[in-house]
Amino acid sequence: MSVNIINICTEVLNNLSQIGYEKNEAKEIKFSNQIIFPKKYNKDNRISEQELRFLFIEKFKLLNHNLFYSVETPTQEKYTFGKNVDTIKPNKGRSASLDMCILESQKEKEFNRVLNIEFKFDNVSNFKIQKDFLKLMHENKNGAFIHLLKNTDSGTLSNPNKKGEGVFNKYTKALKKFEEHWSDDSKIITLIIFSLEQNTYIYRELKRTELDNIDEAFGFKDKFGDITKVKNKNSWITVPN
Repeated sequence: MSVNIINICTEVLNNLSQIGYEKNEAKEIKFSNQIIFPKKYNKDNRISEQELRFLFIEKFKLLNHNLFYSVETPTQEKYTFGKNVDTIKPNKGRSASLDMCILESQKEKEFNRVLNIEFKFDNVSNFKIQKDFLKLMHENKNGAFIHLLKNTDSGTLSNPNKKGEGVFNKYTKALKKFEEHWSDDSKIITLIIFSLEQNTYIYRELKRTELDNIDEAFGFKDKFGDITKVKNKNSWITVPN
């Protein structure tokens, strides 16, 4: 049994734009979710990966009655992360955690992991991207990296500037760095990027055999950002709401 993560993400997209804000600046409140984006101590709204994760779990439960899930799930391999990209290492240290695992029931009292998932919000540091990518690459199951951005503009996706790298540049660095630790040639990692304000997501499946030419997957212009203009280039699929 497998899970159709794209169907879930399409349902998530339908609801992301309907999430309310504790600090509501609109004249009318129009949303259909009970979950909202809260405000911080300085009164600005806080958007995070948590809202994305809760929405995803909600849609997963509606669409997959025969599958199960766990959160903050201990990894089956050991890792050392330290404090910077140079200290990230597999096969040493201790078990880490995965944001979510989807499981199927094999027998009455046994479960089998079928998909490991990591969620992220914002154009975070290389360190945070590399930690998650290593886990998804090294664990012996298919993986999904689900990334929420508030919006995308020039340079958000591709920007080789060291002071403001795009998310594609960070993905490429992580994949090249940990290529040898991809656990199984048959494994697939699905990359999914949501833009909250543009009400669109893009996705792409990635196999180990593509890592030799990984620049082709992310080979957009030197400075490229608008998620709506990715369309179906470089095997990415664009899904507007």
